[in-house]
Amino acid sequence: FLKSEKRRNRSLPNPNDLQRLFPLQERKINKFQEKFRVIFILRLIISIIVAIIISRFFFPEASIYKIVGFAIILMGFAYLFEYTKKRDTGGRDGR
Repeated sequence: FLKSEKRRNRSLPNPNDLQRLFPLQERKINKFQEKFRVIFILRLIISIIVAIIISRFFFPEASIYKIVGFAIILMGFAYLFEYTKKRDTGGRDGR
């Protein structure tokens, strides 16, 4: 009876060992990452909407691939203009 009890106790994992093997770390997102994520999503949505409007106005027969490509180009321009604005103002927020 004692041997089976020892086997049963061995098979149960120690909670301290589990925490050591699989540490539960909370995902911490700082304010910069959160701000970047929000700005990225806004720019993505705006670039898609503007790309659809412009391409349907000037090129009514444009395929979805051309519209997506145009949206990517618009988003690239947004980041390029932000970079040049920060470079000209000395790295500040453009104020």
